[in-house]
Amino acid sequence: MILNLFPAFIALSFKLSKKVYVVDEIDRCLYTLLTRLLIENFLDCCSDGSRIQLLFTTHDILLMDTNLLRLNEMWLTDRDSSVASSLFSVSEFPARV
Repeated sequence: MILNLFPAFIALSFKLSKKVYVVDEIDRCLYTLLTRLLIENFLDCCSDGSRIQLLFTTHDILLMDTNLLRLNEMWLTDRDSSVASSLFSVSEFPARV
């Protein structure tokens, strides 16, 4: 799996890149720490002027870390009984003290 992701992460590392990559289940077949390192390296390449985006899904709750991603960057889905899904931003939920 990491070999499949490698070209995308190389392309995303270029400062002038204007690409968007969508990865379904980025953590599939990867350890959490390796996935986190890939995401951290991607975020290190980003700047205010960059136009690169990485959209990914995961079932790994350990990647939903506010030290890694902002609350408005994390979204949850909820599927109802009719098999329709709804999206919710994590930032919409009240903060717990």
